[in-house]
Amino acid sequence: MSDAAVEFVSSPFREGRLWEQGRAFARLPKWGTLQVDGPDAARFLAALWSQRLDALDAGGSAEALLLDAAGHVDAQAAVVRESDARFLLIVEPGQAERIGAWLTSMRFLMQVDVSDISHDVEVLAVSDPRLPRVADSQVRAWWLDPWPTVADGGAQYSGENAARDEYFCALAIVLRSSVGELSERWTSAYGLDVVGWAAPEAARVAAWRPRWGAEADARLLPHEVDWLRTAVHLDKGCYRGQETVAKVHNVGHPPRRLVFLSLDGITGELPARGDGVWSSGARVGSITSAVRHWEQGPIALALVKRSVPVDVLLDVEHGDSHVTAAQQVIVPPDAGGIARSAIDQLRAARRGS
Repeated sequence: MSDAAVEFVSSPFREGRLWEQGRAFARLPKWGTLQVDGPDAARFLAALWSQRLDALDAGGSAEALLLDAAGHVDAQAAVVRESDARFLLIVEPGQAERIGAWLTSMRFLMQVDVSDISHDVEVLAVSDPRLPRVADSQVRAWWLDPWPTVADGGAQYSGENAARDEYFCALAIVLRSSVGELSERWTSAYGLDVVGWAAPEAARVAAWRPRWGAEADARLLPHEVDWLRTAVHLDKGCYRGQETVAKVHNVGHPPRRLVFLSLDGITGELPARGDGVWSSGARVGSITSAVRHWEQGPIALALVKRSVPVDVLLDVEHGDSHVTAAQQVIVPPDAGGIARSAIDQLRAARRGS
């Protein structure tokens, strides 16, 4: 089988439908995998990432972020605890070397080794919830996407979304030499179709699920995209950027907010990542992801300023013109400020007594 990532195999709309019906899998051959070994591996990773990775049982999985000192998202990882002293980190294309080098530089006196095993294994995305429950010698490990549940220690900013509530995705780590045989078996034994990466990507956007390679820029705070839901433990301290995470959640508000856009007026090419979003003649944000969904048509995620009213129509750059799009609130303007809100409520109660 080719190691090239394909957008779609046959029909993108058919593949999108099969994916959301739980009847498909996609190869992600360019995604990277890091292996972290050693008696201090759990303590080492828990000290650096935003999630309590040391609390995972063997075989358990979680999502975690690396933040910079100012709380901006620097990396995202799908983490599996393979055994007591071994973790596997799935990262987006082109990131394994960078993240692995940084982790290696942070070992100091800890007994831990970091290795890039991306050349030996491949990542497959699966929409059939049956497969992770079946023991399979050709699958080294499974990562179950926690989205959209609110993880222990997490917080939810967004409201209801039927597509999000039905979302399911699992990642399988497989030896590259076994991918062909495993794919044939999944097709014959489970009736699954192999699809291109566009199918899970469209489902992700419809479910409002953030991804580092799409929604993140140099100043993204996890609060802005509802990432406190799955990737941040608010009761966990002592990791880089933790002070900003706590401050914004408790007494502040994220400066930007993620919105969902229906692009019904789009014909031809979709907007590109970074294309402008405008309101009243001023640029107020940027497209982060734009896809064609098999059922909803052209849709997108965008980051806009917190000050943008939630009920205004937005204009999206599309070539030399603009297309009007209705916004659906994901992260509301009043997200955060939890402690301040509690204090205000207490004061109001005292005034009323």
